[in-house]
Amino acid sequence: MLDAEIEPKPEGWIQDNAGVLDANRSESLQERMTQTHAATGVTVHVVTYESLSEPELASSRAAQLLEVWTDADHGGLLVYVENPPRLAVATTRTATMEDEEGTLRTIAQNGNTRLDAGGNPAQILRETALELDYLLRAIYDRQQTGFFVKYPLRILVMGAGALVAMLIAILATSQARHHNIFGRVLTFQERPAVQRLGGNRTGGHSAVRSF
Repeated sequence: MLDAEIEPKPEGWIQDNAGVLDANRSESLQERMTQTHAATGVTVHVVTYESLSEPELASSRAAQLLEVWTDADHGGLLVYVENPPRLAVATTRTATMEDEEGTLRTIAQNGNTRLDAGGNPAQILRETALELDYLLRAIYDRQQTGFFVKYPLRILVMGAGALVAMLIAILATSQARHHNIFGRVLTFQERPAVQRLGGNRTGGHSAVRSF
């Protein structure tokens, strides 16, 4: 359980409760995330808190906020807690499953390593948010490329295979017809001359035959 109710979704992409980001950093992040969402539908939110009752609640808070705030297939939410400094990242199930390199799982870990080393929280928060935005967009783009390239190519290959099979069948049928006609001509020419002329050896006359 969390020590606070889930707050309403903000109008923008950033809810800086702890006042970590200055105006320039906040505006640049807002602009970047707006562009990403307009181009791909990917959503990225950033939320900061002065403190939570327990540091490990940051991950739970990120997951619950993401579940409430986004219905996108590719979405992420970054939580920063000021005291003690801690980052947590949550991503949608679709994005996590399509993250073949497992890069999303290392974003918070890398940020927390920098925080533990005494790095600037505002700078680390901004850079981590941009990294999350970049990775989610890259995963989305890769998924779209796979759909529009892999599957049409597969259909094209299947179509080419069917066309080759059809051409082989036509060629085989043509050869069979040629063989039958050639065989009938040989059979006709191999018959005795008197039979080809419609007669017989005894002087009688046989019925006309069609070939």
